[in-house]
Amino acid sequence: MIESHAFSGLSNVERLSFPSGIRHLEPNAFNGLDTIGYIKLAFMDLPRLQAGVFRGLTNVGVLSIQESDLGVTDGAAFDEMTFIKSLECT
Repeated sequence: MIESHAFSGLSNVERLSFPSGIRHLEPNAFNGLDTIGYIKLAFMDLPRLQAGVFRGLTNVGVLSIQESDLGVTDGAAFDEMTFIKSLECT
């Protein structure tokens, strides 16, 4: 599980990669993380991406969601993201 505001206060991160098997991303999980070059979320066991999960990410080079068992992606999951250079969902 990645809790709300887990990365709050980080301002310029080059890369975040998570282990497989994440089962829950809380809304605002990335809120407070300003600029990031690359986020990789792979092999997640999420039933859905909830509204506001990526809220607060303001400058993202690549957001990569790979090989994940997502049942539903709420369109509001990406609300308030202001710039994403590349979004990869495979």
